[in-house]
Amino acid sequence: MNGRRERRLAGDVAPTLDTLARATAGGLSLRAALDELVLRHAADSNRPFVTLLARRLSSSPQASTLAHVLEPEDGDDRPEVLLALSSLSLLARYGGPVASAIDRAASAVRERQALLAERRKGRGLKLNYPEAVAYVTAAIMEGARDGRTVAELM
Repeated sequence: MNGRRERRLAGDVAPTLDTLARATAGGLSLRAALDELVLRHAADSNRPFVTLLARRLSSSPQASTLAHVLEPEDGDDRPEVLLALSSLSLLARYGGPVASAIDRAASAVRERQALLAERRKGRGLKLNYPEAVAYVTAAIMEGARDGRTVAELM
């Protein structure tokens, strides 16, 4: 996989997890939320993580459990993808509060992206749009955690 496609894949993980978290918080099961997500976005070339999920869900035999289908494979070497697939697989296997667990996984992905963006900026590289969003979001979140007001953060 080339670098640009890998960055697009990594950038799609958090929004996809956000969509799944909203759907499961609204009452859908994890399987139903995944099926709905795939139906809506599988043909969208700008959603590579959804495409990866769609490929896995469609290529698995009907007897396979959802947990088995979502387990990371050897080709899944991006940390964001590994985290998301591991989280979804564990939720499918053991259950629990699905929406909040998916939301925490999305937050972890965003924090990792912000750290990478900070490193790149520190090396003097220009940030692309997803990196810039991660960088600015992290700065605002840290300011909020420090007790600064909205006016100060803007």
